[in-house]
Amino acid sequence: MRSPADCREPPGRLAQRGGEAVSGLGITLGNLAVGALWDYAARHDARCLPWLALAATGLLCAAAVHRLARTGRLPHPAEEAAASPA
Repeated sequence: MRSPADCREPPGRLAQRGGEAVSGLGITLGNLAVGALWDYAARHDARCLPWLALAATGLLCAAAVHRLARTGRLPHPAEEAAASPA
């Protein structure tokens, strides 16, 4: 029989699962929001509304990544590879 100590995971692994849970929650909420917007658009004959909202979301995300890269808050892939042990 296994002891509880055998079932423990390293701290990094636990943090990774926490991040996965947050990502899953974000995906779920995003799907609900787009579905509600899609229904609203269908009822009000505004079929382009969900697509405009999705395009705006993509543009905002791209602008945020660009700003992170421009201010140096986004690590360069070569620096990241050199910092992590193989």
